[in-house]
Amino acid sequence: MAVTTGLRRGELVALCWDDVDLEKGILQVRHNLTWVNGMGYVVGEPKSKAGRRKIALSSVVVEMLKEHKMRQEQARMKMGERWQGYGLIFCNVYGGYFNPGRVWFLFKKLLERAGLPDVRFHDLRHGAATVLLAAKWI
Repeated sequence: MAVTTGLRRGELVALCWDDVDLEKGILQVRHNLTWVNGMGYVVGEPKSKAGRRKIALSSVVVEMLKEHKMRQEQARMKMGERWQGYGLIFCNVYGGYFNPGRVWFLFKKLLERAGLPDVRFHDLRHGAATVLLAAKWI
């Protein structure tokens, strides 16, 4: 998702199902999630005014999100009353906030397992622009 949309880590983990129209293939970036020591998770506005934006989703991403939503619904049913109903797309096993720092950690592990060079998660934003230009989406 980060590769095709250019979303920042905090924007990804703040995404709610209400932010996505799977029929139209559009995603709205309206929030950002950060972890603040002593305060916990803080949901705020995107980094800049231009950060509030709409992004067209590829058909591959739309299908991935539909499958993810079904798996998430199964997880919700399994958790029962322990599920935290924030409506998040990318959440922890209880439906709560997924720590942006954990995204970084898992991304590094994925790169290592795939034998790919060590890059910053933020570099995916630049890669996304290249992918979108090549696909003539922008």
